[in-house]
Amino acid sequence: MLIFCVFSLFFTVSNGQNYQKMVLIYGEPTVGNGYSTHEISWEQCYSLCYWDTNCSLSYYYSSQCVLYQYGDYSIKQLTSSEEKLISVKRNLTTCPSKTVQIVGTDSYEVNDIVYINRTTSNGTHWLITYNSTFQCENETKLFRRDNYWVCVGVQFFPRCSQYSVAKNMCNESGWEIRTGPFSSQELTYFLSQKGGRRQGLTPVLWVDGYKGQIEDRTLKYKKELLQYGYLNNVDCAYIGHPTNYNVINIGKCDWSTYLFCWTGVTCLKKYVDVS
Repeated sequence: MLIFCVFSLFFTVSNGQNYQKMVLIYGEPTVGNGYSTHEISWEQCYSLCYWDTNCSLSYYYSSQCVLYQYGDYSIKQLTSSEEKLISVKRNLTTCPSKTVQIVGTDSYEVNDIVYINRTTSNGTHWLITYNSTFQCENETKLFRRDNYWVCVGVQFFPRCSQYSVAKNMCNESGWEIRTGPFSSQELTYFLSQKGGRRQGLTPVLWVDGYKGQIEDRTLKYKKELLQYGYLNNVDCAYIGHPTNYNVINIGKCDWSTYLFCWTGVTCLKKYVDVS
């Protein structure tokens, strides 16, 4: 059984999150029909699929190349004696070796749409499932958090409010739960959404971190983003402090001051697990 992937400069795309490669195996599709057939070489066959945005895999046998669109497929596992070849488009940072299966999940984002590809094996067939339905609504923004893709945004209070109001704000109107900045990019986004001064006060936002407890399962604060490197079990977390702008701050959960106005809370709208 052949398992390798083409990763030369010519066949590899890397734009920060997308690492598309063609994984080459011996096999034969058992379900699904191709949308395009060509009399070309094997190298031309998987090259053609790679550069065709509609192509998810190609099948090659007896000088005939068949391209397949994204969908759910079953591929019978074969040996080299069958001379039937498959190239599968995957989003991988590294190529699988010849001694491992190609099973796993990979995902990538194009124009704010997340494409999720899952490959499993039952011992005789590879089963490929494509799901490209994860997309954020207008009031939220898409980010990657390790094994999660998330849609996050800000919910605003009608007036300056304490953390007790923030605790329930993210459980309403289709939102999931409170969240916070997973990365510096998320922190920058949240701060850009906090708005201008309210009642003459500097706007700040509550974030996930009620007395040291993180409720969002997709969130893990990086030490470098925390003002003191940690949360405590007394105070609540917020962002936007004018002298500590690029970190997550902590303060009294019922804090009221003539300097700041807690205008809203950062919320998780939805997420998808791609582990």
